[in-house]
Amino acid sequence: MNTHKNTSNQIISNNRPVQGDTAMTKTNNRRASAFRTTLTSALALALAAGASAPAFAAITNTGSVTASTPSGGTVSDTASESVTVATPVRSFTVAKSIASITTAAGDDASFSDGGDTVTFNYAVANTGNISITGASVSITDPGPSFIDSGSTSHAGANTLSSITYVSGDTNTNGVIEPTETWIYQATYLLDQADVDFAAGVTNGVTNTITTASATAVVGGSATFDSGASTLTAQATILENAVVNLTKVATRDGTTPDNGSVTPFDPGEPIIYLFTVANQGNVTLTSMTVSETAFVAPSGASAPTITCTISSDATIASLAPGESETCTATYTVQEADL
Repeated sequence: MNTHKNTSNQIISNNRPVQGDTAMTKTNNRRASAFRTTLTSALALALAAGASAPAFAAITNTGSVTASTPSGGTVSDTASESVTVATPVRSFTVAKSIASITTAAGDDASFSDGGDTVTFNYAVANTGNISITGASVSITDPGPSFIDSGSTSHAGANTLSSITYVSGDTNTNGVIEPTETWIYQATYLLDQADVDFAAGVTNGVTNTITTASATAVVGGSATFDSGASTLTAQATILENAVVNLTKVATRDGTTPDNGSVTPFDPGEPIIYLFTVANQGNVTLTSMTVSETAFVAPSGASAPTITCTISSDATIASLAPGESETCTATYTVQEADL
């Protein structure tokens, strides 16, 4: 074995390191190992931090390590890891429905008529994997149409309100996250003409979305998946046609008086008042008021009925809540006594 002395008087073998070099090597190895451990932890933290962020390609991470050798040189190594991430999908659907139709606001408190309100719901669901900005959602809706008994469609007489956010942002962050659904609403004030067209017709109220758009938090526009959406909402307005007739006798054309207190004398006129009222939810037309029975001891014929808005006993139309008064005058004869 070849040996030589160094300046510190240590015996150094060419075949094995001395005690001091062994300690140095162990120290360097521990440092390199510690560095690798630290690097691994740092990479894990970095990847964990980036895991929730949207990605559009594979995530590639490269780490390196450098260590000193006993002879004063360096050794190094690198390692890479590529992680495959999902393909970005920016898409959403809209499911339209009719949330409610009021009944109490119009003249008919039990059935929908002019003055009542239809509330439409729009359920906007994020079907992709990229969040959508809630404020960017735009839905084009022309408003409802009303189908009559002859299957003819009539555009609504009024205008649909603006579509506004109602609920769904459970964490109040302002974005529609993947799998999250937000509810938007719009209202429409029924006109009596709308009800007259559609009342009694199955699905007589119909409303179809034209299109919708939204912007993803990253990557631009989101795709409106119309094929998976519910674009049309329908409802039926029940028909409640009710006419009411009251008839009273008067002396002056105003105050009810049937002669029970002061009997009518011959020559006195009995002015009959016929009040026709529409108490339903649809407009009534082509009404005729008539005497179905008039019996006078004298055998006289029934008096002629004349309505205020016409020169005869007909009423062209009455909307819900409207009424019309008609009169007929009979003069008492001696033969009636």
